[in-house]
Amino acid sequence: MPEPGSTLSIGNRVAFHRRQRGLTQVGLAQRLNRSVGWVRNIEQGRRQVDSTTVILELAAALGVEPNKLTGRPLFPPPSGPKLPDPSGVLADLRRVLLHYDGIHGLDLPDDRAPRPVVELEREVQVAEQTRRSDPRNFSAVVWMLPELIRDTRHAARHAGEHTAERRRAWGLLARLYSQATGALWQWGDDDLGWIAADRSIRAAEQTDDPLLILVGIRTVQQPLLAKGHLGEVIDLVDAGGRLIAAGKDARPEQLVLLGGVQLAGAFAAARAKDPAEHARLRRLVEQAADRLGADRLVFGNNFGPGDVALQHVGELVELHQPAKALRRAEQLPTDPLPQVDRRAFHRIHQAKARFLQRKDRETAGLLLQAWEIAPELTPHEQMTAEMVRAMAERARYRYNPQLRILVDRLGIA
Repeated sequence: MPEPGSTLSIGNRVAFHRRQRGLTQVGLAQRLNRSVGWVRNIEQGRRQVDSTTVILELAAALGVEPNKLTGRPLFPPPSGPKLPDPSGVLADLRRVLLHYDGIHGLDLPDDRAPRPVVELEREVQVAEQTRRSDPRNFSAVVWMLPELIRDTRHAARHAGEHTAERRRAWGLLARLYSQATGALWQWGDDDLGWIAADRSIRAAEQTDDPLLILVGIRTVQQPLLAKGHLGEVIDLVDAGGRLIAAGKDARPEQLVLLGGVQLAGAFAAARAKDPAEHARLRRLVEQAADRLGADRLVFGNNFGPGDVALQHVGELVELHQPAKALRRAEQLPTDPLPQVDRRAFHRIHQAKARFLQRKDRETAGLLLQAWEIAPELTPHEQMTAEMVRAMAERARYRYNPQLRILVDRLGIA
């Protein structure tokens, strides 16, 4: 039986995978510790899936990845003047991440002189800046990655053992694999993104630099969070803390990178509905942000008071406290941070809060704003399509022009 199409609701997909596993609605209800009526209403669309937490519970009970239930819309091919063959770019990225370039004769020959690391460093910084600032941040970056990874790996391989040049090259590789992880999450290739994250932390370990190992840890947290492994995301906070003690002598760059790891843990704790752990981690990130005094960027990773405040809105939504989330959002500037993804998520968090309050016009308006800011990110955020589908069902007899635009863009019947 083929996988269900991308336009089906989460309820349709739950029913499909339940039957695939030979489960009755009673059996699924028992696994979830829910009533049979709750399962029936989810499958029949009479009850909406209103949070990522519910998606994770259903996915765990059915033994599938969360994206099998969300059915994110098919991502259009990357586009732009640098991409005459988009499918070729993606195939090349897969080859370089899976390390089978040599089999195809596509890796760099050993007798080719490696590029200077300082030159590669400049290009990595360009890729990181492009991903932060370009609205089409997937298409703008993905074409850079295969050649940069290949050249940097070649430089690392040919640098002398135990040299500063070798450590710098491996550090650049850790950052490039981190960029690839983010791009592949956005593309929807979670398995390849997981491989990129593993490459990032392995490259970071070659540097013996705790800061770069924290970059690798933060990178691994992203696919773990997407796959619903919330406890592991939180466990990595303590692993990061063992690398760097955030005491009074901690340097700003240490606070930025450890704070980013802690912030991901706080979000995971909120999603796991663990208020005690969430409160503990939120105290840590707020202390680190207060000590920094302003948002800073280290190795392509941002952290500071703006980041902490913005994500607090999303955490409150995950804790099903929409009124508090909106009050927190109202305390912030319209765009507390300049990065494309942060500006978009500021609106997506508020849209989720409005959705929980069943304020559909405001929800649709915020999602459209996010879409205009980040058209390659917003449609593929985990709850976007389900919110639009639920609002379309509720609005059968009420005309909402902004919702109509979203329905058409997502191809929802």
